[in-house]
Amino acid sequence: MLFPTSYIKTAVMAMALAVVIAHTACSDSTSLGTNLITDEEFPNSLVTDTFSLVVNTIPSDSVSTSPIFDVVNNFARTYLLGTLNDPELGTANASIYTQIRLPNNDLDLGDDLKLDSAVLVLTHSDINTIYGDSTSTLTVSVHEVLEDMQPFTTYYSNQRFAYNPIPIGQKQDFSFRSSYSTTDTTEINLITNPDVEVDVTVNDSVGYVITTRNSVNSLRIPLNSSFGNRLLAQSGTLNFDNRENFLQYFKGLYIQAHNTASANAIAKFNLVTSNTRLILYYQQGDIEELSIDFLINQNVAAINAFTHNYANSPIEQILAQDSPNGQETAYLQAMQGLGIQIDVPYLKNLGKVSINKAELSFTVIPTTANLYFPPNDLLLLGTDIEMPENLLAIATAPLSFEENDGLNLESYTIVLNNYAQDKLEGLADTRVEQIFVNAQSINPNRAIVGGPNHPEYPMKLKIYYTPIE
Repeated sequence: MLFPTSYIKTAVMAMALAVVIAHTACSDSTSLGTNLITDEEFPNSLVTDTFSLVVNTIPSDSVSTSPIFDVVNNFARTYLLGTLNDPELGTANASIYTQIRLPNNDLDLGDDLKLDSAVLVLTHSDINTIYGDSTSTLTVSVHEVLEDMQPFTTYYSNQRFAYNPIPIGQKQDFSFRSSYSTTDTTEINLITNPDVEVDVTVNDSVGYVITTRNSVNSLRIPLNSSFGNRLLAQSGTLNFDNRENFLQYFKGLYIQAHNTASANAIAKFNLVTSNTRLILYYQQGDIEELSIDFLINQNVAAINAFTHNYANSPIEQILAQDSPNGQETAYLQAMQGLGIQIDVPYLKNLGKVSINKAELSFTVIPTTANLYFPPNDLLLLGTDIEMPENLLAIATAPLSFEENDGLNLESYTIVLNNYAQDKLEGLADTRVEQIFVNAQSINPNRAIVGGPNHPEYPMKLKIYYTPIE
């Protein structure tokens, strides 16, 4: 039976976020559920890896993509932006809704104001994690949100807010890896050393030469002068009196990545940083080269919106098949993508035994990972079909690397010793086992892995056990 993932959305997201926080807090952390047992520790054990496995690729439910900051765990979420055109998995899109904040209450910039330019700056969290083809060209537009968004509220990746379809800014045909230049350019995308702060002179969106502050590792999207003038005109009015008035006047931004044929990359952005901001460059009378920043911080509402379109792709046909659909090939996809459900129907045929070690292992099919590298971690969940809120995080599994006959292979091994024993003894009969990308709401990765019937890279469950008299 395939268990609908929509039943476990809230619990999965809470559990997955807790797991990723543990992983990001310490880069040397040990995977959840891992028990580093060597074969030599059980010299008298029997071993089998011939279990029948029933494997299905299943669609994931929507995932939590807010609030922007977890105060309890001191964890700032990263946000995804971009579009993938994957020949195997169709189109994946990540766009962002976010509020901006007044720099201070009672904002009054004086009289005789003249706009020079307006720009939205988004800071990459790590330029080395651009996913897909970092040289592919994308188009991003910025729109005004017309609907209230609530800070400190949990929103999911399928949440949509009304917005004005006429953009207030746009950046066309750019790449996340576009070259850095200090002359005759309207924006700087990336400077390859994110730890260095620099001042760079550029021509901004209306041709006014300015010196940027800390223009490192960022995507700059020019905004329309009509929008900039409208915002600047609120100086000294009730709309700039306080945060509440400002959010009633300007509810937020929708940063939309377009599904163009040339787009094939998704990047991670850090919204909770002083470098991520909406900037108005302006003059006051004869005083030139002034600017004011509207920041995004932990007190705003920010939501990642994910869309997957599998039409006319191989995975569309696989998902339409009867169960089991993953016996030869199975698929994992982060964001609001895909997971794997596994059943071991004849596990109890082992009889009365003590399980010393149980490992579920599977390999990323080498020809599928050239451009779309697999996720760093997976999460195995056990969900009670009678009590869906009763969710168990069984184990996480890091991506491992090995060389086999001159071929570099990437694989996962999930250690589930205690859980396998519970399953054998009938203590987990109402649970189904599902595998997802760990922290899938902040990762765009996917993996195509061999199922139990794959001719070269079969999925296996290997159990070391001792019979009980």
